[in-house]
Amino acid sequence: MDVSRIPSQSSAGAATGTTSGNSTGSSGAASDADGALMGLGKSDFMKLLVAQLRNQDPFKPMEDKEFITQMAQLNSLEQISALNEKMVSFINLEAMGQASALIGKAVEAGPDGPDAIKGVVQEVRIEQGKLVLMVGDHKLSLTDIRKITPAA
Repeated sequence: MDVSRIPSQSSAGAATGTTSGNSTGSSGAASDADGALMGLGKSDFMKLLVAQLRNQDPFKPMEDKEFITQMAQLNSLEQISALNEKMVSFINLEAMGQASALIGKAVEAGPDGPDAIKGVVQEVRIEQGKLVLMVGDHKLSLTDIRKITPAA
């Protein structure tokens, strides 16, 4: 049976072996148990599943339905993780596009006064997943900038 074709259902109890059917639904409000599961990765989920299989009562083995539900949830977890990675990439590209409009513009960052950083944005890049604007020898984030003017 191909588990990847089974529709997934979000159930907070599936990773713990219970089947309470507590789902997040379309309201977006997640229970504490659902929030805890979001922090689990694929390997954590598999460890829980293997531990559950090892420690089950041999006279009351896990039902096929429970096992299929858990495998479907693992598939959903993998898809959500992939979607999250793509969204982060999209957000970085969008921010890069917006920040590129600042190249050649004069900016001011930091506090008012002699400690203010003033200069023309020369370059925009992503370093360690964060957007960086190069102004002279200074690396600034978009949130550091407090004034933008046309370069003189």
